[in-house]
Amino acid sequence: MATVGLERAPKHRHSKPATPPVVRNRFAALQELCRPDREALLFVPGVDGKFNDGARKALNYLLYGCSGLEILESARNHIEQEELLLVISAGTCFLYVGSSEVHDKILPLVGEVPGLQLFTTTDAEAADMDLSEERKIISFLEMIEPFQAIGTELTPRADGKQATDKDRTMEVENWPLIQVYGVEELGNRGFFTMKHSVSDVAEELRGVYSRLDGHAVENVATTHVDMLAFHWETAVSVLDMHTPHERLSVAEQSVAEPLLSFFSYGLLRTADAAEQEWRRPRVSIGEATNDRLKGNGERTVRSGGEGGKVAVHLVMEAAEPNGPIQLARTLFLSSGGAAARARTFDWDGNETFDADDNQLSRAGRSANARCLMAAYRAVMGTHSALVDAFCGGLCGDEEGLRQLAVKTVEGMQVAWLEGTDVEKHLSVQLTATDLAGRRADHSPGSRHTKYLRVELSHIMSLDNPPVDLGAVVFGDSFVDAAGGQGLCLPLTGAVPRLSGWMGAGQEEDTHHMTNLLHRLRASNKHVHTTMGSLVFDDALPGVRMLTGCSDMPSLSGDLWVMQKGLVYTSKRLGSIVLDHEHHIASAEFFQESEAVGLHLKEGVTKWGILEG
Repeated sequence: MATVGLERAPKHRHSKPATPPVVRNRFAALQELCRPDREALLFVPGVDGKFNDGARKALNYLLYGCSGLEILESARNHIEQEELLLVISAGTCFLYVGSSEVHDKILPLVGEVPGLQLFTTTDAEAADMDLSEERKIISFLEMIEPFQAIGTELTPRADGKQATDKDRTMEVENWPLIQVYGVEELGNRGFFTMKHSVSDVAEELRGVYSRLDGHAVENVATTHVDMLAFHWETAVSVLDMHTPHERLSVAEQSVAEPLLSFFSYGLLRTADAAEQEWRRPRVSIGEATNDRLKGNGERTVRSGGEGGKVAVHLVMEAAEPNGPIQLARTLFLSSGGAAARARTFDWDGNETFDADDNQLSRAGRSANARCLMAAYRAVMGTHSALVDAFCGGLCGDEEGLRQLAVKTVEGMQVAWLEGTDVEKHLSVQLTATDLAGRRADHSPGSRHTKYLRVELSHIMSLDNPPVDLGAVVFGDSFVDAAGGQGLCLPLTGAVPRLSGWMGAGQEEDTHHMTNLLHRLRASNKHVHTTMGSLVFDDALPGVRMLTGCSDMPSLSGDLWVMQKGLVYTSKRLGSIVLDHEHHIASAEFFQESEAVGLHLKEGVTKWGILEG
């Protein structure tokens, strides 16, 4: 079935065409701008209005489904707009359509607009240019005559000063359609601005174009989020493309570059780019996460941690240019000792039998990482509680949310945070951004995208003396419903909440597992004492394993099936080895999604990043 509506005007972001309900609601939004001292809005596009930019914006908003900066970037002179004239009042709307072809497109689109009067030409008039122009002029006079006070969007002055009454008069009187208003043959009405007062409604219209409605929310939740998520994944892939030892040389600027390029390029043609600088993307490693002014520099993983040691985490914050979407995550450069090795072979090829060889040591960098992971889980849980409170109408201001956040974190009684001053170092930031990327009203129910950012800085280790490990941050964009109904649409929730990569050295078990698996594959005579022999010569590739961890629900990797257990190799976290006797109660394989559900026995502890 063909889509009802006009073809999209060329623009940077591609939103869906408007539908009849969208058009109806958007006409109503502009009708709200009409009042006794501004009885109607007038939009004259194309040559008749001397290519007035405001008319183009209004028609792109009403008929093409554009919102925010899309309106500013749409095609300047769309051919269909040349055939239109529009007058909107509080109770009635008048639309002139100058050709039967455009009329056939417009009619089903505007059919739901209450009180709309549609003017058009007859076939005979359409075939004669003079008759067609005469019909347009007569229709315009009939449309505008009932109203004395007219609002329209005028061209801003080049010097940035406020337009004077003389400026407004001169601009409107220079429109070709307006110039015929006083022609003697048409009634000798005199100058248009002598009979109709004209006001500039540019700022009020911009406010309407930049706020959310149902159609704009759909565009934001798809096009906008997908665009930022793509660049986010590109930044994360910088960590994926390196081995644990190579990651030590990764710098903040190399991870941040995809996000910074996307943001900076998007602001090149934006007049108010300076107003969006507060949202500039940031990547900070290790110790620098405590300071929001640091990041995007040459600091590397190798020396970015506390006291110049190897860093175990980084904070990444991103925002789309000229749009409302923002997010923040804490990424871990350590698994926290999540992997466990089966007893394997030493360098001489002899099988080892040390009692503690099946577990990685849980000290050193892994312990610091686990401390930060526990703090991050607390921050994520607190963020969810704050969003629920905000959307439910329980708390709507930033300070109230911060007090609730402190109470929530302290109520969790996280052992790893015993040395951290939560009251002092927990911060909450609540902002709102309109569809053009500018700061907006963040009160509950306002028609703008909200962004809630929760940060816990100066997290102290449990060492004696304690060490400052840095900060963890979590932030998501969402839309709330008016009236404190508890309804919330999370926009960036699909971006992984928790991600980690195994660190070099102690956590890097690649060479151990490779040695084991290669020997077992070389001959079926090689049988591992703990795990037995391989059931299949090769791993099952691309298997997604369910973790039972809500913040990291699955892992992607390869699965080696052995007689007495499973070896799951993940590029990010290394090898996770589980034997049937000690670890696995049952296993379930979901063929369609290529996932393995492992139900662990009671008492089996999950470590590090998989603890939650």
